[in-house]
Amino acid sequence: MGMGPKIKPKDLAMTLGISPEDLLSHYKQDRGTQGLRRSYLEGVAQRMDEEKRSKEDDIEDFILHGGEASYIELLRKVTQAWEKVHVKDNKPKRKDTSSKESYTPRIKERACLLKMPFVIVSPYIPYMSNPITMSTEEVDRLKATIARLEQDKEILEHSLYYATYEKNQISVGVNFENLNGKLKEAQAEGQRWKRTRELAVWEQQER
Repeated sequence: MGMGPKIKPKDLAMTLGISPEDLLSHYKQDRGTQGLRRSYLEGVAQRMDEEKRSKEDDIEDFILHGGEASYIELLRKVTQAWEKVHVKDNKPKRKDTSSKESYTPRIKERACLLKMPFVIVSPYIPYMSNPITMSTEEVDRLKATIARLEQDKEILEHSLYYATYEKNQISVGVNFENLNGKLKEAQAEGQRWKRTRELAVWEQQER
């Protein structure tokens, strides 16, 4: 498996904390695979002193207080580092496969010691209630009750449908009657205006 973009051997040696000569001897042998053999890197990790693991003071340096501009670069590096964490069985693991300890328990332990200002949410475990024992007669009674309630629900739904339909019909009838009344009033008003106009024309002719 490749290690991503190729970097300079001296920079890699400085990062791993080993001598450039030791690294170059392996680097030349494995140049065609763009980097070092994974077995060699695992061996280097196993030789590292256990006391070099991060202590509380080291982790405290990563707490970003207040969001000052000086921490932006550090935050970017931390974000990029977490993107390279090896994930196995949906749990973050170290790149060194010889270690069985996952990141999550260790970080939780350090966070509790440092009293870091955030809450670690534990996974949700659904509550499993104890099964209730029921007799066959009780089950039959419950089934009959459910069937009766379903029938009542269906009857009520039909009643509601018919009541809504009748209401709409009544509303349509009332609106139709109102329209007829207004139409008759308009016709009567038109007849009055017509008679008034004819009377005015007749008076004009008589003069």
